[in-house]
Amino acid sequence: MGYYRNYYRHSPPAERLTDETISPRLKTLLEGGNIPENTIAFLQSLVEANEKYSGLTSRQVEALNNIEQRFSNEAIAQRNAWAGEYTEERRATAKICAEYYLANPPYYRDLAQKILEEPEFVPTERQWRALCENKYAKKVIAATEADPKYPVGTWVRGRANAHRTMRDMMMVVIESDAQPVTSAARGTKIYRVLPVGSPKTLLCEERDIKKAKKTV
Repeated sequence: MGYYRNYYRHSPPAERLTDETISPRLKTLLEGGNIPENTIAFLQSLVEANEKYSGLTSRQVEALNNIEQRFSNEAIAQRNAWAGEYTEERRATAKICAEYYLANPPYYRDLAQKILEEPEFVPTERQWRALCENKYAKKVIAATEADPKYPVGTWVRGRANAHRTMRDMMMVVIESDAQPVTSAARGTKIYRVLPVGSPKTLLCEERDIKKAKKTV
């Protein structure tokens, strides 16, 4: 109640809108259940305001619309249906995208953290589509789910445009998908490679290496 009351209390009476559907809409919400107590208190304040001033301010109507979108019987039914459609495959896709956005702030930071840190969290359908169906996310998903171009055991050489620490270096792939993809570009699957003569492994992207013949 505090948030809604504080946010919408300053609208002057002159801005009030009269709509004969407001009273039944408020009644439907209050009788529907599944609404938090603080929101119920705010709805009751709207009932009082509507009766006292014969209407609501434009900002109060906006708040009512938002509450209906969240708590109407139709909205609840849609969320329940989506929860049943939120398969393990979609959950896995959401995690792929969450890793990407956490590595590339600031977009979707809070949503990404919830997906990765709260195992039972189910984003809304709108949240999932925004996170996972944009052009950047699609590239990250494609790179992650693609078969490794260089399977474990493949001999590779650092490309000329690779980082200087591995440029033209002979290496063997010891792990593909070594870390989440964090770049929305081609050839960004992450590999762990072991350079010849070195006890330490390196991480590189697929685009940094090319297949090589074993010559050592």
